[in-house]
Amino acid sequence: MIQCTRQSLLRIRLPAGRQQLYPNEFRELLARAGDGNPLLPSAFFHCGPDGVPLPGKPDIRIVGGKSWVGILDQTGRNPLFDGAVGAATRIVAQHYGQPVTIQVEAPKFGANIDAEGGFSGGRGYFVRDMAIKRRGKGRRNMDDRELARRILLDGIGEIANRYGFDVPPESTLNLRIHDFRCIGLRLGTTRGVTNEYVSLVNAEITMNCDLSGIWQAGSLQSRGYGRIVPKIAGATMKLSAPQEVLS
Repeated sequence: MIQCTRQSLLRIRLPAGRQQLYPNEFRELLARAGDGNPLLPSAFFHCGPDGVPLPGKPDIRIVGGKSWVGILDQTGRNPLFDGAVGAATRIVAQHYGQPVTIQVEAPKFGANIDAEGGFSGGRGYFVRDMAIKRRGKGRRNMDDRELARRILLDGIGEIANRYGFDVPPESTLNLRIHDFRCIGLRLGTTRGVTNEYVSLVNAEITMNCDLSGIWQAGSLQSRGYGRIVPKIAGATMKLSAPQEVLS
């Protein structure tokens, strides 16, 4: 069964040959721009006027890849997205000291659930830098691999419920982890490095489902972590650059 809607995506191409700008770094640039007069409202960062995070999951996320950074509106209709396109483009251009190319896209967002097993072994995906906060005794005592699988299942189910896609039972989805890397990092915030440790997971998985658009799972999604990316033939799992703090 195919169900889909549309997201909105601003894709800013990074200049060739220049140092990569990671999504979390891009988010910091957006937050600090304006020299004391913020260019973007606090609601863009899912915070109230006092800077306190708002409840629930944000519709607006910062995303990116090896050659681009961008802004994602999962609903495809949030006015905060339209208001940020020009400012975000200028900020990246100023960061590199040269013009940048942008695209505003409307990718399909949905799921094709294969209840008949016709995907022949499942569709392949890479999980990129999924952050897991181990708050609570249950999570702390769980095996890393099984905890990551549970977080992925919960994340897919939460998105499906939120945007009106059918939630497949676990037996139908048949999510399997084939390659798995997990490291522990201290969590950083705008106020500095904390004493909390976060697990950062990269994995190769298969499941009986075609995901279209940008899907994420885990914590810190608004900073660009936890993308579930379709595997391209011949591609291999890429690990994050060495780091001690997850910001």
